[in-house]
Amino acid sequence: MPVAVTAHPPKLPSVQEPLAELAPYFQSSSIVPGEDLVLLTAATRAGGSRWEAIAATCGVQTYPDTAEVVCQPSGIIPGTAARLLLRVTWCSVGKLTGGRRCPPLTWPFPG
Repeated sequence: MPVAVTAHPPKLPSVQEPLAELAPYFQSSSIVPGEDLVLLTAATRAGGSRWEAIAATCGVQTYPDTAEVVCQPSGIIPGTAARLLLRVTWCSVGKLTGGRRCPPLTWPFPG
């Protein structure tokens, strides 16, 4: 008697997995390696999470929430948590690329 075998597609990571990996950095004030910040944020955004939701889950509300965790660009501090998180992510992209021009982040904002 033949046995039917059903192939299952590989399990894709849930939208929450990258965010669950990113949030503890901010919640424990641990330094986030720039590459991790960029990759985890990109994966979270690609999964449909909005900047506000990412910031809220990470506990980012004001500048001090990011000061010891990620690189800090100079200049005016953004007025919203979502824009602050976007700004420090951009700073990490700049450091990773050595300041070279790179394509803009394709993660829509606001949101």
